[in-house]
Amino acid sequence: MLLKALRRHMEPVYGISAGRVLAFRFSQGLPVKHVAIATSGSTMIHAYHERAVMEVDISPSWMRQMVGAFEFPRHEGLI
Repeated sequence: MLLKALRRHMEPVYGISAGRVLAFRFSQGLPVKHVAIATSGSTMIHAYHERAVMEVDISPSWMRQMVGAFEFPRHEGLI
């Protein structure tokens, strides 16, 4: 459901850059249940369950679990 909502309300994009929303699943075949916001092409902010919100490197492990990157839609007239 989360991936479907991301696809409906955001724009799918290729690559990682600051401001993009990254979607993850923790195991093949399971639904997407985690998102993070990229702060650069190699780092992201996300919340660990029952821990702090942190900025971390996007490790090879995170890359394997990532199923998509999304941008907020652009609206004319907005900065």
